[in-house]
Amino acid sequence: MSLARKAREANAPSNLTKAAEIELAVTVLCHSAIRTVDFFNSFLQKYGENSTISKVKLHRTKCAAVIKNIVAPSFKAEMLDELRDKPFTLLIDESIDVGTTKLLCVCVRYVSLKKKEICTSFFGLLPVTDTTSEVLFNTIRDELTACGISLSNCIGFASDNASAMVGEKNSIWSRLREASPNCIQMRCLCHSLALSIQHAFGKLPSNIGFLLSEIPGWFSNSNQRRDAYVSLFNVMNEAGDVELTRPVDSLPFEKPSATRWLLRGKVLYSILTHWEEL
Repeated sequence: MSLARKAREANAPSNLTKAAEIELAVTVLCHSAIRTVDFFNSFLQKYGENSTISKVKLHRTKCAAVIKNIVAPSFKAEMLDELRDKPFTLLIDESIDVGTTKLLCVCVRYVSLKKKEICTSFFGLLPVTDTTSEVLFNTIRDELTACGISLSNCIGFASDNASAMVGEKNSIWSRLREASPNCIQMRCLCHSLALSIQHAFGKLPSNIGFLLSEIPGWFSNSNQRRDAYVSLFNVMNEAGDVELTRPVDSLPFEKPSATRWLLRGKVLYSILTHWEEL
């Protein structure tokens, strides 16, 4: 055996050190940002002298590689072992990352016999070239098939209420229903409620929408206006006023959102309760 090989073996981390590095990577993954592992590594080497901990050499680059190449495949393999030939529910949504790459997020919900509970696990982020229902469905089907999972075992499907997801004629749901006739559709309750609120606001007079946008907008870009309103509020509602039942922190400064329709109800309530001061 050459001296170089002996030196490499002497400096090679033991199985116990490798296990400590993996466990530290999982701890950082679950409880903090990966960047903090740089601090943990120097801290352990400083105070873990003459122990296995002092031999741990784990920085953020290596930590990310351990998570990606060791931890993630192990967790996914464990999940697939429990998922094969068993009923499961699909939960999907599409998004675009900072690099403008279209991604389809897939989660699965199933009964874990090992843990003896219902588990919801992250299955993967699937890159897609198009967001049509046909492309999305084929991407999901091909990924499940490659993992040895059949769509015929899918008993539930959850998504938002987009037509490409839940349309009756040409959607992921219509295709999934053909592959698994016993599958049950579960639409997003928050999205359905938001659509209901949107429809309800459409029945209100147009001047209500004008007030919702203009009043918070009047205060949004001026600290002087907000301070003046707070002073006026305090003058009109002195501490001895027995009729003061409104909290000061509900001041009408919050702006409505174009997508979060439930926030509009909160903004409308705030304006109504402060109508006299306004």
